[in-house]
Amino acid sequence: MGQERVRLTSDEWLDDVASTGVTQWARLVPSSEARGLESDASIVVGPQEIIEARPNGERDLYVALTCATKRLCSIAVPTSRQRHVS
Repeated sequence: MGQERVRLTSDEWLDDVASTGVTQWARLVPSSEARGLESDASIVVGPQEIIEARPNGERDLYVALTCATKRLCSIAVPTSRQRHVS
């Protein structure tokens, strides 16, 4: 497979992001599966959640942040606890 144009990487947020229709222009990849992939642009959603999702989550985040060859965007989102607070 050749290099992707846009890849969106997350853990906790994949289902929420997929429901927006973003898959029309970006491939969604769990951060734990991003190793070895390259793309022109990467959007990393929930970096703190990626760190907390698995042991050695810092490595998953590092991989997600370094796979972009041209552009990188990192989006911090509220944690699960913050989403459920009224």
